[in-house]
Formats: sequence, C-alpha cells, structure tokens
Amino acid sequence: VNAVMPPRAAALLAECGRLEPRAKALIVLVRRWAKDRGVCHASKGHLSPYAWTLLAIYFLQVGLPEGALLPPLAAFAASSEGLAAAAATTGPEENITITNDQGRWSEA
Repeated sequence: VNAVMPPRAAALLAECGRLEPRAKALIVLVRRWAKDRGVCHASKGHLSPYAWTLLAIYFLQVGLPEGALLPPLAAFAASSEGLAAAAATTGPEENITITNDQGRWSEA
C-alpha cells in the first residue's frame, strides 16, 4: 500500500540485471528458494524478501573467489535513476550508510 520497500527492491533488482544479468538470475533464485522453504516472512520473524535480495547482492560483491561481480551499492545509486528516486522517498531515519573499514562495519 504505502510501503517503500517494493519499489526499492524492484529498482535494485532492475539495476543488478542491467549491470550483470547473472546477478538478477541469482537474486530471483535466492528469493524463490527462501519463499519455497518458508523462511521469507518478516512478520514471522524471518528475513524479508528485500533482506534476501541484499544478502545475494553482498555475496556477489565479496563472496566470489574470482572477484566481485557487482560494484558497491553506492555505485548503484550513482548510476541508476530508479534507485535514486526510491531512496528519495525514504524518511531520514531510513537513510543509513554502512561503511567497511578493513572488515569492520560501522554506521556513518
């Protein structure tokens, strides 16, 4: 209804597909796997579909031995009008930037 996550998730999925078609296929597969296994229900204490999308993207950024298949999310927003528009619809409490300083994550 007035949810921000579905348009943001759709824009993120579209941008991943634009950058790397295999990434979009993996994200859709992971989300489908989670739904089929019953672990994709935020209201039941599980991860949301958006969280599964972010996990798959993170794996494609750092989990491959041959190198990153996708750039950092900051590069997504700079190259995608859809993501920038979705980010503009969020409130200030939702705009949290996470930075990595040699394996340590912190909010900036």
